[in-house]
Amino acid sequence: MLNRLAIAVTAVGVLLLGPRVLASQDSSADVPNCPATRDPAERLWCQGGAKWESRDYNGAIPYLTRALDLYKQHPTLSKTTWRILVDNLGMAHGMAGNLRKAKEIFDYGLSVDSTYPMFYYLLADDYAEAGDENLAIDYLRRAYAHRAHGIPGETLPDPSTDDSFQRFMRDQKFLAALKELPHD
Repeated sequence: MLNRLAIAVTAVGVLLLGPRVLASQDSSADVPNCPATRDPAERLWCQGGAKWESRDYNGAIPYLTRALDLYKQHPTLSKTTWRILVDNLGMAHGMAGNLRKAKEIFDYGLSVDSTYPMFYYLLADDYAEAGDENLAIDYLRRAYAHRAHGIPGETLPDPSTDDSFQRFMRDQKFLAALKELPHD
């Protein structure tokens, strides 16, 4: 179970979020310029991002956790930076084997930003890994319903190729739900 989550989280995190983890690789003004930032939360975000990019997920957790704690006290991060922070922190916990903490982080993300589709998608992954087809379908539907509210340039993964959902790929209920998802 954890191995499939690790593959799915790696695919989502590294392919979709990894390129934006270090702001020096992103020309967007919406993410920090890591070498130049003086903001403590941004510096921690950058340090955690460096650990994340090197796939040191356990090493990223303390930096990202502290960045989130600082943000909660003084919200200085942009919306995009905050979303990436929550995504990466939740996925780092998942990669480290703490699925309960990953779910807690994604639930927190939704409590603050209920329109960000990737939080729903990653919770769908989590429920699929737990074998809960109904909640996996529900969260996939929510993710696709909010797909227009993602980070510019970000697209949702295809659940039919995501390892977390493979256990359901012969189930008619799940296949029917996938057919109902909007395709752009």
